[in-house]
Amino acid sequence: MRLDPRLLALILVAACTEPFRPAPALDERHVITVDGTTVRYNGRLLDWSADAKRWEEVLGPASRDVRNISVWDDLGVVIYHNDGKARPSEVLVLLGRTPHSPITDAEPDFWPRNTFRGRLVVDGALIHSGSSIREIDRAKKGTPFRRGYLATIYDYYVDDYLVGLDFGHDGTLTSFSIGPSILGKPPTGKPTP
Repeated sequence: MRLDPRLLALILVAACTEPFRPAPALDERHVITVDGTTVRYNGRLLDWSADAKRWEEVLGPASRDVRNISVWDDLGVVIYHNDGKARPSEVLVLLGRTPHSPITDAEPDFWPRNTFRGRLVVDGALIHSGSSIREIDRAKKGTPFRRGYLATIYDYYVDDYLVGLDFGHDGTLTSFSIGPSILGKPPTGKPTP
């Protein structure tokens, strides 16, 4: 039996496309935009060289601090500080709660009590809990995300900043993060054994 090439092409296209998952209802009062390494909240710059107090002027007071980590429970945002609270070293936006592994039964004590329900736009791509890596990379400009050290982690470097997405074991998006890399940008070329 021989298949019609047009039918075979249709089957292949259907098998390679992902089901469309519409964006959930987003709270437009909270908008985080990331262009390259520039992060803004509701249009106001979150300056990497500014101290944590300046970030709180933009985001509002943190709900709590846990071991050099500022947490905004209602917003769904976490700011890591490597050097006390002198400067932020990473921003994490919590989008979901599914862990990397199905055997994990707890989440970090510093995770916000609520997920981010606002609009997160990274290099032009809308990112939400139902986003897939293919949808994000298709919509964003600039460097695409690449698989990281786990099958559920995708990242890339912009200058000396690491930009990442973490997915849960069920394929749902858990978090977005950006921050200056502690080690700097990795060298290009072949990895060393």
